[in-house]
Order: sequence, then structure tokens, then C-alpha cells
Amino acid sequence: EVKQVAGSKGHIGRSNTYTNVEQLEAKMGTFVYKISPDYFDAMRIRLKEGRVFNQNSTTDQENAIVINEKFAAKMGWDDPLSEWITYDSSRREVIGVVEDFHYNMFYDDIDPVMFKLEDQKAYDYFIVQADQQSLQQLQSHLEEAWLVVAPNDPFLPKFQSDVFDSFFVENRANVIIISVIAGIAIILTALGLFGLFAFNIRKKLKEFSVRKVLGARPLDIIKIASKEYFWVIIISMVLGMPAGYLLINQLIHSIYPNPSEAGLLPFVVSLMIVMVTITLTIAGQIMRATRVNPAETLRSE
Repeated sequence: EVKQVAGSKGHIGRSNTYTNVEQLEAKMGTFVYKISPDYFDAMRIRLKEGRVFNQNSTTDQENAIVINEKFAAKMGWDDPLSEWITYDSSRREVIGVVEDFHYNMFYDDIDPVMFKLEDQKAYDYFIVQADQQSLQQLQSHLEEAWLVVAPNDPFLPKFQSDVFDSFFVENRANVIIISVIAGIAIILTALGLFGLFAFNIRKKLKEFSVRKVLGARPLDIIKIASKEYFWVIIISMVLGMPAGYLLINQLIHSIYPNPSEAGLLPFVVSLMIVMVTITLTIAGQIMRATRVNPAETLRSE
């Protein structure tokens, strides 16, 4: 069941160690993870440029680091693979750059992160990667093996999804809150539109009756009844969609420091929901206008 294993001193989402590094007179704080070379694959950390560590390389053990994109950006490096820093009183060359990743709450900025190769005697985390369907069975095997290796120490497994679960719970809560607010807004809009449309249809029932007497077809009545609202709805969408795009992106950026931009798909889906809601809201009133009986509405004229 095992696809990949790795070891580390400190672990993403569980033990984030903060330290300081230097380059000449410049100093900067960074998180540091002391790892085995397989840690990047086991944790699916994507390499952007350069290379990762070589376990058999003494140079990598003593003089190399891998950094994230934020580390290079904060140091102002255009070519990080030609740069170096001083850490623990030794000069270390940058051999690789990985893509930025979250290691803490999603509401926190992604800070500089660096990795250094660590001797396996110092590891306090053992990372195992497996397919989703194999995790429970694998956990049982690992527990049996643990009892042989360290019978006096407790077996304390943790799924990485559980490590980040608290982050996702708060994220899902935000999504639910925004969805409820959006739903209430759509309901209030539909009720207001229904009331306004029903009031105007009632005012024009006699006009529709006269037109029917003079030979107007149901399609003509529908055009007259919906023409005014058709343009209002089109104008509101032309103005509202760009404003909604800008405002929702501002809202996302106010909550999360490093979000992805909102794509067009949510707005297309929202537009379809609004159109269906509007259609269902006014369809009944339009049908009432087309079925008006002139004999009843003009009886008092």
C-alpha cells in the first residue's frame, strides 16, 4: 500500500519552526523544515526550478537549501539559484525553488520557507503516502510494525487531511455564510420583482383587454407586458456583473491574503440562476395578462 515515505524534523501544519537567516547585512525571518530528500514527493510539494536534495551528497547535507517562491521574492532575488544565505553560521547555496504552499491557516500570509537536508537520527515525523482507499489498512499495518519497533511509545497517527481539517472547516463556514446571504438576496429580489410586476399588470389589464378586442395576439400582449422590464433587467445585469466581479474579488482578498482570482464560471452560473428566478417569478403574471377576459375587465366602461 505504501507509495512514498519520508522523514522530517518539523512538519507542515503540525510543527512550524521559525528562524532567521542572513545575507551580508540583510536579515530575514523564515520557517525551516529539516527533511529527507523524499519529503517533497511525499507531501506533493511542486518544484518550480532547480533540484531537490541528494541523500548521498555531503555538499547538500552541509551547504544546500531549497526555498519557496516567497523566500526569493522577499529577498529580492531575480535568479535565486545563484544566491546564498548564512544559516547556523554556515553558508548555504540555493539549489531549488518550490511553489508556495499553505502550511498554516488560510487567513495567514504565506511567509518565506526553506528546507534543509537533515540526518535521519534527528527526525521526529515519519510521513507515509498511500492511495485513499488503502489508508485504513495501511494504518493497521503501521501500528503492528510500531509495536515491534517501539513497544513502549504510543502510536500517534494523523492523516494530513485531519491536520488541515480546522482550516477547511472555517473555509466551508465562510462559503455557507456567503451562500445564505446570496440566497436571501435572490429571494428578496424575486419578491420585489413579483410585487412590482403584478401591480403594473393589474394597472394595464384594461389596456390589454382593449388590445385583445382590437385583435392583439397573446405574443403581442407578452411583448408589451415585458418590454419595460426586459431593458431594466438587461441594464442591471450589464452594470451588476462587473461590479459583482470586482466586489467579490475584494471580499475574497479581504479574507484570504493569497487567493486565486474568481473565474467567470461562478458569475455565469449566478446569471443563469437569476434568469431562471426572474422567468419563474414573472411567468405567471404574463400568462394572466394573455388570458385576460375583456368582458370582465371592461364591464364597467
